[in-house]
Amino acid sequence: MSVKLLPQSPFLSYISRTPFRRWHSSKKFDPNKSFQSTSSPLPEWKLGDGAFRGLSEHENSPKKTWILDEISTKDSYKLLTSAIIPRPIAFISTIAEDGTPNLAPFSYFSMISHNPPLLSVSFSLSPRRPKDTRENILATKEFTVNIISEHFIEAANATAVEAPADVDEWIISGLTMEPSSQVKPACVKESLFSMECQLNCL
Repeated sequence: MSVKLLPQSPFLSYISRTPFRRWHSSKKFDPNKSFQSTSSPLPEWKLGDGAFRGLSEHENSPKKTWILDEISTKDSYKLLTSAIIPRPIAFISTIAEDGTPNLAPFSYFSMISHNPPLLSVSFSLSPRRPKDTRENILATKEFTVNIISEHFIEAANATAVEAPADVDEWIISGLTMEPSSQVKPACVKESLFSMECQLNCL
């Protein structure tokens, strides 16, 4: 796989970012701000008009190319996660075979189909030890995906810690277990939307 990107692209400024420092050096959170519905950038646009600004002003600029097989995994990660945005986060609840609950966020997540309803979650294979969430899903075939909202973003972020398998992230986060209807892993009560899932494809 290769990637081409304009040198002037704002995505380049994100590639060397450190998320933790960026989070804590940003502006103070404003709970009163919300999404606004607006018209399209150019309501008078007609079929065939093309770009009206932005890329068009750089159309003759050379793009930088990365052959992803030729760069480090770390750099590939930074490049792709900086460019493919926004990315939904799967906040996954599982239960180990011994009954230990687990709660963790995963940023490689998407809906595949609505009929049948299918979603995908991808796990990195750490050289230290496998992800507990991945091992639990493979063993029990069940999990829940809970959509994260800003009112519990700090609690969800706390579960990203790489903790030993016997550590209960529910306690770390302070979030509330809500019994599921069709699977054993609990839903996150604070989540506004949760999905009860079964593994049926590898």
